Amino acid sequence: MKCHLRFRIRSSIVALAIAASAAAQASDLTLRLTASSDTLGRSAGLGRDVEITITRWSTELEQLALAGVFVKQGPWGLVDTLRKASKVGRIKVSSVAAYDVRFAARYALPRQGQRLILITNRPMSPWVTWTQVPVSDYPFSLVEVHLDQNGTGSGKLSLATRIIYDEEHGIVALDRYSRTPLWIQNVRVEARY
Repeated sequence: MKCHLRFRIRSSIVALAIAASAAAQASDLTLRLTASSDTLGRSAGLGRDVEITITRWSTELEQLALAGVFVKQGPWGLVDTLRKASKVGRIKVSSVAAYDVRFAARYALPRQGQRLILITNRPMSPWVTWTQVPVSDYPFSLVEVHLDQNGTGSGKLSLATRIIYDEEHGIVALDRYSRTPLWIQNVRVEARY
């Protein structure tokens, strides 16, 4: 009986800690970004306007859990984790498609910049036909956006590169970011609320 009671008390404390962490993250600044899709698609008349809205940042516990699943089970292990995760934002491509963001994290870059990691729970397939880039077969998409101190930058998508575990930062990210084809450009922070 005492063991059962201790377990329930510990479980309650952990649940409260997770809720407090989520509330702290949720009350932190959320974000709305606008961008345009890649230059190749736009020059062919296929470019699109992109809007990214983050309504809450993933908690540190969610980040650790996602990284743990990735390290133990690889990219395919993330499918169930992302499917069960709650929506933390949305990526909208003109009026063509919208994708729920299930993971959103930000990290500092040199010179007061920010690195945003956004993961959807399904592949963002429309860009395949617009850009004709090699396609990964991940059942989800990872978007990595780099912003400078002025809130402008560019972003890349997991369609044409591998997803890796970045040991230095303890996050899931794009492999060889600097060599990955540009997906969105002219990224601008439109609102922080």
